[in-house]
Amino acid sequence: MLLLISVLLAFAIGFLFYRRHHGLALCLVAILLLIQGSLLLDVHYHYGTKVTTTTTVAKVAPIVNIHNNEIMVAQPVKQGKTIYTAYATKNPSTHKTSTILNKSKTVVIKRQGNSKAQRSTQNTQYVYQNALARTLFFGITNQNQLKKQVITYHLASNWYLLSKKQLTQVGKQLRSKTYQAQLQNNVKTKLAAQLKETPSLAQQPQKLQQLKNQYIQQTIAASLPRQS
Repeated sequence: MLLLISVLLAFAIGFLFYRRHHGLALCLVAILLLIQGSLLLDVHYHYGTKVTTTTTVAKVAPIVNIHNNEIMVAQPVKQGKTIYTAYATKNPSTHKTSTILNKSKTVVIKRQGNSKAQRSTQNTQYVYQNALARTLFFGITNQNQLKKQVITYHLASNWYLLSKKQLTQVGKQLRSKTYQAQLQNNVKTKLAAQLKETPSLAQQPQKLQQLKNQYIQQTIAASLPRQS
């Protein structure tokens, strides 16, 4: 409303000066300056607002799963002289890629045991304290303007952060015959040692398969680049 009043006052002041009503025009100029001052207070100092914080949570899925090693892509992105990081995961429902760039926001990675992966978004925003303030400052950007945004990825210990280049290198390594031979030999050696220690496992094919999958996961995890 104050924006509209300012525009009307500007027209009125111009008209009054044209008609040589200088006294009334000067009074309106003073009122206009007060209104402009209020608008500046609102824009720069968030006058008439309060700060609220809301949090939303969404499940996330890895870009790729390598034998239960979950991969999130963390890709450096250069903009001008600044290097940011783009974090990419997938939406479990739509399987579409979701990317978060840590520009004008804080991105945090937290490890929480074997909990399900999720992303929480905490928005700290300015909102007008009452209907009068919303009406007076209608058209100003302060309503729901972000003061701070913190995005936190809650990930289990089997999640790894790799760049696109690292992920490509891992893919090539996994497809190489030499690595596959090393992998199979490593798993075979561990299974043999476990069977020697617990011979009854030979009669438990399901348990043996679980151990084999576990050893494959551990061997691949050990060969992945260091996580961020």
